[in-house]
Amino acid sequence: MKKMLTYCVVITLFSSCYKKDDNLYPPIDTVYTSLTIKVNDTLHLRDMSTGYTMIEVYKGIPETDFAYTIVGLSGMKKEGDVLVSGSGKMDKSGNCSISVYNYNLMKYKDGMLQVVMSLDNDVQLLDTVVKEEYVIRDYQDFESIPVSLSDGYADEVYKQAQDFAFPAIVYTTSPIEGAFKGVYDGRNYKITNLTCASVKREVSGSVDRLGLFSSLDSGSVVKNVRLELGTAGIAMINQGYAGGIAAVANKALISNCSVKGNITDVSNNGLAIAGGIVGKGDNTRIIGSSHTGTIKGTLVAGIAGEAGNTTVGYCYHNGIVDAGTGGGIVGQLTATNGVSGVKIHDSYVFAADLLNEINFSAIYYTGNAAVIAEVTNCFANIGKVQSGATLYTAADELNAQLLEITATDVPEGVTLPADGKPYKAATDATQPMVLWWQ
Repeated sequence: MKKMLTYCVVITLFSSCYKKDDNLYPPIDTVYTSLTIKVNDTLHLRDMSTGYTMIEVYKGIPETDFAYTIVGLSGMKKEGDVLVSGSGKMDKSGNCSISVYNYNLMKYKDGMLQVVMSLDNDVQLLDTVVKEEYVIRDYQDFESIPVSLSDGYADEVYKQAQDFAFPAIVYTTSPIEGAFKGVYDGRNYKITNLTCASVKREVSGSVDRLGLFSSLDSGSVVKNVRLELGTAGIAMINQGYAGGIAAVANKALISNCSVKGNITDVSNNGLAIAGGIVGKGDNTRIIGSSHTGTIKGTLVAGIAGEAGNTTVGYCYHNGIVDAGTGGGIVGQLTATNGVSGVKIHDSYVFAADLLNEINFSAIYYTGNAAVIAEVTNCFANIGKVQSGATLYTAADELNAQLLEITATDVPEGVTLPADGKPYKAATDATQPMVLWWQ
């Protein structure tokens, strides 16, 4: 009669930067006596970024050889592929620990992973772990989003699963540094308490890039994000760019996003540019998005501080503008052969006050009169009047104009209400209309 063996396999996920919340991730402390076991645990993005998965085996036969594999099951990019494999030997107490580098695991989509251990007596131990690398549940998951363009993340879609808040700290850079290239879908959940404040830099040429994302690279999409900044908001002290969603966006799409909070340039050097949604947009579309709060600096705008070959549509800024120069929707225009390629349509500015204004225009900053933007059906209660823009004095006057707008040009994936109206009445009747999804 064969002698029965008792084994215990535990999958432990270590993080070198963060300690898990035991309420969210209860410890696996059950002793299993079956040769085939199954434990439902979850591998999160923040676990993947630490670089290691530790497999621990207890109560085995001392000095027994074994081999192990981690195999992709349901939901993986290449189901059934062996992602990681190796071999080892139990110690004199019948225990062993295996460190597995996670790089091979990170290139596979979410789904079930199976750990298979084969001992020299042909006994196999099985365990499974659910991989949810692309589900964002908290700020630690968010900070762990990879930005390396060479590692195959360009097509990945990150989906926010719930509201989350950043801790009560001040970020001196963006939570995600480097160029993000993928899709981030906030799914209309909130992100709150983000505070960014750069530190004084003495190195010539160094620049700030402050925002939820430092940079959105070619093909990236950020949508359905509801960002609420901390009390101090985002503050620049050096030259550079600041925006609620991203400091810089290049060939990106930002849709159905809102930012609440203050964005300020306190450098007073004339080299810092701030926008409610992005600091700088190149070849980018910003659709159905809004900023509510104070925008302050030498050169600022309600949506995009600087733009070239960029379209802004169905957007608004509602708050205080404290600016030397700028525009209600777009600030400085960049041009190629004298052409900006900037289009602004069906958008409005509702400023409670305009402070310290030196050269501020209703819709975009006309610093260079020879470089212009195409403006259609826009509205403002501040700044110098421009072609394609209507100046108004009260919210009810603005709302009457917004009621007449029907959306005709929206990106794929943006769903409008059945009547095609991009604006709807605000809860507060004294305020301008808000976007259809708000």
